Amino acid sequence: VEDADNGKMLFVKTNSTLTFSTLTDGFSAAVVADTGVTVTFAGVTQEGATTSAFQVATVIAVNGNNILTIASAS
Repeated sequence: VEDADNGKMLFVKTNSTLTFSTLTDGFSAAVVADTGVTVTFAGVTQEGATTSAFQVATVIAVNGNNILTIASAS
């Protein structure tokens, strides 16, 4: 994932690892996985965290850190 993906919703169709490297502060992207797909995140807080189908995750770059937030069902 790179700066060109800023502001985008990334829809992942196959099991994948998304690697977030050095991004411009203020970068943000959301990620949603298709049914039965697992997404693994690299280069973010919560290293190695995964999401499952239709769980929304966001990554925001702040002060050189890529912060991962995963929405959870209540």
